[in-house]
Amino acid sequence: MFRSKFSSLIATSTICSSSEKLRLLIEALSDGKAKETIYDLQINDDNWVIAWTGMTDSYNSPRETLHACLRSLLELPALISQSETGLHKLISNVRTTRSQLKQVQLGAVTEAEVLYLHFILDRLDSCTLNEFNQSLPNNDVPALDTCIKFLEKQTKNVGLTNEIRTNSISTLNDSKSQVRSRKEHRVMIATSNSECDYTFHSWTRSRQVLY
Repeated sequence: MFRSKFSSLIATSTICSSSEKLRLLIEALSDGKAKETIYDLQINDDNWVIAWTGMTDSYNSPRETLHACLRSLLELPALISQSETGLHKLISNVRTTRSQLKQVQLGAVTEAEVLYLHFILDRLDSCTLNEFNQSLPNNDVPALDTCIKFLEKQTKNVGLTNEIRTNSISTLNDSKSQVRSRKEHRVMIATSNSECDYTFHSWTRSRQVLY
């Protein structure tokens, strides 16, 4: 989104010189990794080309741009009452989003798929979302079918992992039960032997008394 706006206003301008474009780029960037990358560059015409090319190559992510556009639209609060300002803001946001989406390289992905994709990804847990992003080969917008197939695979993996974990716990509990049973059995034998010894000694003493 930033790249599109800056490109249309400054980068493609025929009024600003290259060194002026570089100065405006540094000033426009918020503090962060992107600004740190070019902050120490000396402001001149040659470095403008280096800075802008590096920025567009590193941070040109159609996928991130897409979700940023849709998020700003879908997270608009509902209008509590009829308001000229509120209605104007809603219409303006819709038009801005449509304009931004036209600049995103969707490839073969349709706008309908884009809405479904954003809805699904926005509701995933952080772990699954990170794994999905890491599974993608580039920053292009993935097809809806790609996302669904990934989630189907994850569902099977999670189910299998839970089954293995359950079986492991069951096996461990069975082993503990067997150990406990063997210990109880040995205690019973020892107790039985002690009782037999006591009975035998008592019987022997009684015979000695009789004789």
